[in-house]
Amino acid sequence: MSKGNGNGMYCPNCGGRAYLRRTKQMSDCTRERLYVCGNIEGDKPCGMSFVAVEEVQRMVVPPAIKTPGKVTLPMSHCAQRLYGNRTATASA
Repeated sequence: MSKGNGNGMYCPNCGGRAYLRRTKQMSDCTRERLYVCGNIEGDKPCGMSFVAVEEVQRMVVPPAIKTPGKVTLPMSHCAQRLYGNRTATASA
């Protein structure tokens, strides 16, 4: 369900605005977020809690300084056209 300007999350059950309650860093590229539905009043309240996963997938612009030992990310198709078809180490 897509609403608004793309910021935040909406409840997959009722479509109401969901509020971030907790964030847990799982790795350099993955974060787990706990959301709570803000639709708790009215004739059809929801109040569902759910977990979403945020993941870094690819680079749009390669880093100015490469950090040894960090994750290697693929380049986006647009970045490949601009910077060449290569991978680079990102400082995530």
